[in-house]
Amino acid sequence: MSKDLVTIEKSNVIALISAGGLDPLIEKVRVAAMAHVPILETEKSRKAIASNAYKVSLSKTSVTKIANAQIADDKAKVKKFVSEVKRFERELDTIRDDARKPLDEWEVAEKVRQEDELLQLSWAEAIIENARMDDLIKREAALKKREAELQAQEDERVAKETAEREAEEAKAEKERLEKERIAREEQIKKEAAEAAKLETEQKAKAELDRVEREKQEAIDAAEKAKQDKIDAEKKAAADKIEAEAKAKAAQEAAVKAVKEQADRDAAEKERKRLADEKAEKAKADKLAANKAHMGKVDREALAEFVNAGFSKADGKKIVSLVAEGLIKHVTVNY
Repeated sequence: MSKDLVTIEKSNVIALISAGGLDPLIEKVRVAAMAHVPILETEKSRKAIASNAYKVSLSKTSVTKIANAQIADDKAKVKKFVSEVKRFERELDTIRDDARKPLDEWEVAEKVRQEDELLQLSWAEAIIENARMDDLIKREAALKKREAELQAQEDERVAKETAEREAEEAKAEKERLEKERIAREEQIKKEAAEAAKLETEQKAKAELDRVEREKQEAIDAAEKAKQDKIDAEKKAAADKIEAEAKAKAAQEAAVKAVKEQADRDAAEKERKRLADEKAEKAKADKLAANKAHMGKVDREALAEFVNAGFSKADGKKIVSLVAEGLIKHVTVNY
């Protein structure tokens, strides 16, 4: 004889729970449990009623085990399974009680009847019958107690698993928040480093622009100095030509005057000689002064180039090129 009222397969139980509930299975158990028509006057019928009620409990245990196994495999569905299984258990307890109700009522009535018959039975027979009934009641109570213990153990296990799952979820959430905090700190450090790098690059560019600007200003100054020197040399050459022209005219006048007055010519010649010596000396002094001034200007320009970051050799080379007019558009002002 089968232990279950209906065929209970794991896949079917899981499918029913997932689809919406165990109501179809509950109804099948109900129909199977209530299918027996009680004939309480016969012992066979009474045993069938007790057997059906017991099989309802077995069906409940089978589905509970299947559901618990599924809960262990898929913790995400544990609440739904626990809720549905508890409802299923309550329903099957009700079905079991409903299925057994005729027997319970009969047993109560039978006990009353037997108590009445005890008045007519012998004392020994009454003791034997009472012992049998007490044993039956004790076995039923033991069965209910065992079911309650099993249910309590199951409730404790489910509660423990729920607590462990919630602890794991809390731990995972804490780790996630910690990772987010570390990521934010890394991002802040990265942005700060990028900002510092950008500031350094901007300062370096500004410094480079300043050096280039000062370099160009120095070149412009050198070109101007060179042009001023050329202009001065041109003016000196023009002055010299003019002086030579005047000297020649004076010499010619002196020669003419000599013809007219020898003494006066000689005196004029002497005066001219003295004047020429003075002019030559003045010219030499002027050239020496110009040379000294140009040397001072060149040294000051060299010092500015060295201060701007050029080597002394490069500075001398630049000053020389500017002074010699070898750099276009750049002169030195002496």
